[in-house]
Amino acid sequence: MQYPKLLSDLFEKEIHQLPLCEVRKQCNELKFEVTASQMEALEQSTPGQFMSKLWQKHRAGRITVPKIQSSMSYKFYKACTSPDQKHMLS
Repeated sequence: MQYPKLLSDLFEKEIHQLPLCEVRKQCNELKFEVTASQMEALEQSTPGQFMSKLWQKHRAGRITVPKIQSSMSYKFYKACTSPDQKHMLS
């Protein structure tokens, strides 16, 4: 069975040395694909999901709904969308 590539495998230690514009460029050029067969293989191998070490390895680094909900607290959202703070969203 072939599983999707781990997001942790994309980490490059030396990226911390680069200017932000170069980091953005590399991120924009990054191609990451998961095929239907890879997805199915992982799904079949991890029926317990959160109890599976394999599932946890493949989930690491992904932005999931619970992470989005916790990061978008009302106070943060309100501060970033108030008329005098619109520049923070760009």
